[in-house]
Amino acid sequence: MLKTFPCLAVFSLFFINPTANADSSKWCIDPASVQVVWTAFKTTQKVGVNGNFTTLKVTAPGKGAKGLNQLLNSLMAEIKLEGPSSLSTGNPGRDQTLFDHFFKYMKGPVQIQGQVRNAEGNDEKGNLILQLSMNGKRKSVPMAWTRNSEGGLTATGSLDVLDFGLKTAFDDLHKTCEVLHTGSDGVSKTWSEVALQIQAKLIPGCGK
Repeated sequence: MLKTFPCLAVFSLFFINPTANADSSKWCIDPASVQVVWTAFKTTQKVGVNGNFTTLKVTAPGKGAKGLNQLLNSLMAEIKLEGPSSLSTGNPGRDQTLFDHFFKYMKGPVQIQGQVRNAEGNDEKGNLILQLSMNGKRKSVPMAWTRNSEGGLTATGSLDVLDFGLKTAFDDLHKTCEVLHTGSDGVSKTWSEVALQIQAKLIPGCGK
């Protein structure tokens, strides 16, 4: 029996700085440390399901960046979905369902591209725009970010897959997972909101 696949997530960027007091003009991001994680929800009670993308290419030069704003604006990512192995939800059957009944509907190369734009604020909090390209459409996703005392930076936002012309894919997914997305109230619900959680390391002393 296949388990339900995710439909909503919260985008988060985590840059863990081992030296919290380092000069922010000398920070850079380690591209190899970046991971994309999502949390999705099923049923009217919004039961969460977690997963991540295993095929991720990141460009985050950051050299000469003056503060976190410029550093964030250098971050770009591309996810190529070449099959169910490009997804990891902890359930191979769910990965297969997600790929076959959702991502296969995407036009052209099955991929997601993202780039941070218009980051603003100080070294503790601010806002940014994530330009997300998927299924031949590009949308701007507003996000708010904060940096904690330990150097962790989190940005959150949300989007709707229907804004990317994926209604047919969404309908197929919901139909396939209809029983598994039925809660205790007897109602089957698949959430169309989606987000990403990006985890990485913020390295001090390398931005010169």
